[in-house]
Amino acid sequence: MSYNCRPDHYSGRQFFVAKKYCRKKRVFLIFKENYFGKELVYNTTGGKYMDIFKFMVPEIIFGRGTLSLIGESALRLGATRVLLVSDQGVVDSGWVDEAVRHLKDVGLEYRVWSEPTENPKDYEVDHGKELYLEAGCDAVVGVGGGSAIDAAKAVALLATNGGKIHDYEGVDKIDKPL
Repeated sequence: MSYNCRPDHYSGRQFFVAKKYCRKKRVFLIFKENYFGKELVYNTTGGKYMDIFKFMVPEIIFGRGTLSLIGESALRLGATRVLLVSDQGVVDSGWVDEAVRHLKDVGLEYRVWSEPTENPKDYEVDHGKELYLEAGCDAVVGVGGGSAIDAAKAVALLATNGGKIHDYEGVDKIDKPL
């Protein structure tokens, strides 16, 4: 899927046209970017406006060399003080030190939490949320494998929506954006 960008002349917002080929038919999907992601606005297969879909993922960057973008990405999303969530293996590899250096390079304050274990426990996530609140953080960044990323998402959920992690078992339990 490739994106071409053109400004919306009415509001100054950006629209993205995603070109996708389906059964030798060209399909254009038009997305409107907003704070929470992109909303599907128009699909040319039927020529009719479709329902709007919201993707609640601010930014995911992966691949070789992307750790160097961590500070710029957090800053772009409005962060001023970051809780960096990782695990001891990633700390030992030196990646957390590198991530911290990139956060410092753009002037962000940070707190490192590297205590989550494999398959983070509810009490670990509660502790991470308390660290986030005590440090006055306004963003969570996960660096590492699945457990660190899961812990980071859970801390962001609890920090913005409150409660305990078990309160969110099921579907449509989250009221506020992370």
